[in-house]
Amino acid sequence: MSKQIQSQEEEIDLGGFFNQIGKLFSKLFGLIGFILKSIYHFVIITLIFAKKHYWKLGIALLAGLLLGYIGEKNLSKKYYYEMTVEPKYDGVYFLKNRASFYNQLVDNKDYNQLMKIFKIDLDDAKSILEFELESVQDEKDLVEGYDNFVKNSDTTTVKEVPLKTYVDKKFSKYNYKNYMFRMTLSKSSLKKNVQNELLADLENNVVLQKLKNESIKISEEKEKNLLQLMQNIDSIISKDKMIALTAAKNSVNTNSSIELSSSNNTKNKDFELLQLYKNSIYDLSNITREKIDISYIYKVISPFEPMGKYNKSFFKSTIFIITFLMLFITVLWILFQPFLLYLDKYKK
Repeated sequence: MSKQIQSQEEEIDLGGFFNQIGKLFSKLFGLIGFILKSIYHFVIITLIFAKKHYWKLGIALLAGLLLGYIGEKNLSKKYYYEMTVEPKYDGVYFLKNRASFYNQLVDNKDYNQLMKIFKIDLDDAKSILEFELESVQDEKDLVEGYDNFVKNSDTTTVKEVPLKTYVDKKFSKYNYKNYMFRMTLSKSSLKKNVQNELLADLENNVVLQKLKNESIKISEEKEKNLLQLMQNIDSIISKDKMIALTAAKNSVNTNSSIELSSSNNTKNKDFELLQLYKNSIYDLSNITREKIDISYIYKVISPFEPMGKYNKSFFKSTIFIITFLMLFITVLWILFQPFLLYLDKYKK
């Protein structure tokens, strides 16, 4: 009897469970249907509006295209020089500040200072419009940045700032590895490539130079110690060979068990020394690469091109912007008319 009651209770529980799932799917399909109906309704209302006022919208479209074409021909175009760099020693902060300083010079029309920094003439200095710094976003850089954040933070802070929060709250704005430095001009090219002058000005920083020199000294000390270690190993192996040759010449008859044991120990020792020597060579090659890497404060990944690039994106063109504004203003004017009629009726 108890088994029958238990079986009925299980059937009731399963029935309620499937009933809840059915309701959930009904709500989901209902939501999808509502969204599709809303989209359809919006499209139909838009088409009815366009049909009713097609001549006004047509005039606005033609006027926008005409004015945009004229503006595209007469207004000055913008050309871009772009350089991707990898800042060392947290140099991205100085890079950002320096870009702001350059923009301040442009805004103040301080062409003499621009000429002095980039070693260009007045005509080229006047053609500079803006400087921008943009991070080249890479998910791997975010993870590495968060890993450094965890290492340098206490447990409570790490709990309050998980990886998702770290990314969403823009904690990692300057934790990317590479950055795009962009210079905007009013003409297609300068008389000279200013990349070397730009890098020289960026690296002319006492703090960054000090950090660079300290890193180089540490690497040189590592290299010196490794070379000394390799020299010592080589000396030990040479002495062991001399001792072994001398022992072989002086030996008579068959070696005893003690001599065999001593020989095995010598072989093991030589093997360990050779392994240590091999590892030292590997470490030395890594230090050589490290010295090359840390010799730059700003390592150029992709340099400035000889000619500035013209942004040919249609959505950023003068034609698109003016046409969009003309249509937007026309739509606002059409929608504003019923509101004016309402105000007139309300007064009466």
